[in-house]
Amino acid sequence: MMNHATATVENTVVATGTQLMTLASQFTMQIVFVQTMSANYLGANGLFNNLMNILSFAELGIGAAITFSLYRPLANRDMELVDALLTCYRRLYGGIGFTILLLGLLLAAGLPFFVKPGLTIPHIQFMFYLYVIGTALSYFFSYARSLFIADQRAYVNNINQVGCRFIQNIVQIVVLVVWQNYVAFLMLHIGGTLLANLLINWRAKQQYPMLTWRSSQRIPETIKQKLRENVLGNISAKVGVIVVNGTDNLLISKYLGLSVLGAYTNYALIVQGLSSLVGQVMAAIVGVFGHIGVTESVAQQQVAYYRNLCLIALVSTVLAGGCFTVMQDFIRLVFGPAYVLADFTVFLIVINLGFTMLRQANLSFAAALGLFWTMRYKSLIEAGVNLGTSLWLITQTDLGINAVLLGNIISNLVVNFWWEPWLVFKHGFQQSAKCPLIKFTAYHVALAGLVGVHYVCHGWIPQMGWLGLIFTGMGSVVGYSIVFILAFSCQIETRDLCKIMWRQMTGRKYLR
Repeated sequence: MMNHATATVENTVVATGTQLMTLASQFTMQIVFVQTMSANYLGANGLFNNLMNILSFAELGIGAAITFSLYRPLANRDMELVDALLTCYRRLYGGIGFTILLLGLLLAAGLPFFVKPGLTIPHIQFMFYLYVIGTALSYFFSYARSLFIADQRAYVNNINQVGCRFIQNIVQIVVLVVWQNYVAFLMLHIGGTLLANLLINWRAKQQYPMLTWRSSQRIPETIKQKLRENVLGNISAKVGVIVVNGTDNLLISKYLGLSVLGAYTNYALIVQGLSSLVGQVMAAIVGVFGHIGVTESVAQQQVAYYRNLCLIALVSTVLAGGCFTVMQDFIRLVFGPAYVLADFTVFLIVINLGFTMLRQANLSFAAALGLFWTMRYKSLIEAGVNLGTSLWLITQTDLGINAVLLGNIISNLVVNFWWEPWLVFKHGFQQSAKCPLIKFTAYHVALAGLVGVHYVCHGWIPQMGWLGLIFTGMGSVVGYSIVFILAFSCQIETRDLCKIMWRQMTGRKYLR
């Protein structure tokens, strides 16, 4: 079995590379989509995505709960128990896939409610159900993906998904350029999902021949009880995720229209891409954290936590700052001046992005330590604060898109900012959360302060072409990195992080 350091490096490198490939193909497809389809189709695609986030509630967090249950038996190489858990997972996810197909059919009937009157497109309900089919198929064979993640081999899943998605996106681009046909575009989404599922299932059977995937062994009652608690805890977590991530586009579509949503979607694609980059890296190594949680002492777990928090803070600050530097000019050059939003709106988008990415450090450890049950109330309160604030601001003020972004930022600071690190330390490490809260506060202040200064000075910078955009973006990344490292050089985890990166660049043995 590979050690934790090797697994972390291998999964991180592959996750970063594959996610960058995904971003490149998605941006190319988005550019082609804007050039070949109307803003209403662009908005409809964003609306479909948000509605599917709502339907994903049917998953109930079973995947994360099963993955957590696999950490210990995999570490002990108890493959009979692994087989029993995966058999249970396979049956549950088969039912979930069919449930989403049914719920999607019902939701399609009420689709006009989510679209501002007079701004719809022909056959929108049929198109939405095609989108539902493509998403529902992703739940079949998901048990194979969780096996690789729990066994510290998330890179296998990443390569599979990105390879199939890359091929799918290329063919979709051809279809858009030649036929401008959105229905064919959605059909290719269905085909790409099916291909990825079949391939990952074949790979799992090849590399784990000792598993039958149809075990008759009973799962021990203690594991069943933990599974029930984690699933119930994840139900409330799913509500929080759906409300926070799944209602933004719904509110914009309902109160501002599909064309406005179309302009916002371009920015959202960049933000979601960068956020997914961090999320994919953390998802790739959460299995490593899970193994640390069942094999290492609390002291070693905390060392891993603080290093991870420092790394996420550095990445979040650099990506948020670099994003703010180039985002406006990038949108103008790629999609045209008509799709450019106000500078203050972009500032809020970037701050929301940075704060969201900072959460990944706590969320990854909460998942690795199986703290789903303890997070149940937090997620529900977060959902209520977010939806209530966003809905009040968008209906009672003239803030427009800014109302939704402010709702996200406010709910993040009021609820997640202090609650998530407290949960990890109180229930995961059984220790005081004072130290991580101080560090978490400092990272938030540094990110908001640096981007805020940049926002004040941004008006003095003239519009740039492609060459200026590239050099300015690279300079921004380097500048933010240097400032962050100097600002937090007094921390031992910052120095450790620099040593680890230096040893990797020079080819020396990885610092464990």
